[in-house]
Amino acid sequence: MSDKSLICKHTLGRRTRFAAVLLIALLALPVWAGAQSWTWKTETVDTKAAKFISLAADQEGNLHVSYVTDPEEMRYGFRPVGSSRWFTMKVDRGLSNTTLRLDREGNPHICYIAYGELRYAWLDGSKWIIQQVAPNSGTISYNCAMGIAPDGTPHLAWYHERLPDNTNYIRLRYAVLKDGQWLVRTLDQDEGTGKWSTIQVDEQGHPHIVYTAWDRHQARYAVSDGTAWTMTPIGRTGLGTREAPRGMGNSMVLDEKGNPNVSYFDELTLKYARRDNGAWVIHNVDTISESAWSDFSGFRSTLLLDNQGNPHIAYEDAGALKHAYWDGEKWRVQLIAAGGTTPFRYSSFTKDSTGALYLAYQDGVDRSLRVAIGRPGTAQSTAAQKKDNE
Repeated sequence: MSDKSLICKHTLGRRTRFAAVLLIALLALPVWAGAQSWTWKTETVDTKAAKFISLAADQEGNLHVSYVTDPEEMRYGFRPVGSSRWFTMKVDRGLSNTTLRLDREGNPHICYIAYGELRYAWLDGSKWIIQQVAPNSGTISYNCAMGIAPDGTPHLAWYHERLPDNTNYIRLRYAVLKDGQWLVRTLDQDEGTGKWSTIQVDEQGHPHIVYTAWDRHQARYAVSDGTAWTMTPIGRTGLGTREAPRGMGNSMVLDEKGNPNVSYFDELTLKYARRDNGAWVIHNVDTISESAWSDFSGFRSTLLLDNQGNPHIAYEDAGALKHAYWDGEKWRVQLIAAGGTTPFRYSSFTKDSTGALYLAYQDGVDRSLRVAIGRPGTAQSTAAQKKDNE
């Protein structure tokens, strides 16, 4: 049986097939609250050279990943809970960023960029349905972000680089799928907005977006109440030692109260910000290497909250892949993978309902797609420790 058939078979029957396996796993696992260190093991997803990776776990513990390989394939991988075998398949041709999100039924949705077009694909249980978003609108590049509402409605945000006449547009755009039609708008009229962006949708179906405002040297947070959008800066504004924006490589999750939690880079500082009662509380997490400025693709972070609500950030530091986490008192930093002959890891972070962490990345030597699986331990961590200083 082909990998495509197996993927569809697992998708259609996942709720009954894996329920017993998941229950056994949950009963067997220890309580992980308060763990002070994390141990990791690694498995290979695909031996093809992989980049622009996006990883997610569904409610049953199945893993889903999207990525781009050479030559020019946008691929999808699936690993059933309780198994170490990955099934992979080609979805479309693609060249750039992919973002994968899951709906409440565990169906994967992917936005990606192919030849200057923004495309959206979703698996309905038996086949992939692919659409172009905002056709004939010009060139789309660099970034697309996606969030899925509780009712399954996809929301997209992207960096619109050029108009059809090839003049620069360079603004953040946004779309939501309503009654089979994409409703598209320019979200921020300032030039240079949206080169990095991330989007989450809350329980009321309202989208939240974090993005860069390049020309204003800001990280911005936008939220809709269903009628109007409100945009506010995150942290300080204005120039630092470089003419650089805040908010590069950003990632966002919403906590149980619906408050945004954000990771991002401010020049060479990895930061974590949490909005509480309308104000931002900001931590300095780590300082990365000066060589990160050789290519903006090196600014990449993924944020998640563990089962106790503590933040974990996967990020890249001049080719090295790191894991930073708040243990209740301080930030701790672990090295997951050292730098190699390739400069970027294209990492993506997720967790399952048991609290296990999964970190997908490109191997630094052979460029294969790997996933590191983290579980908390009880021994004192030997990783570097970082105190909050902001």
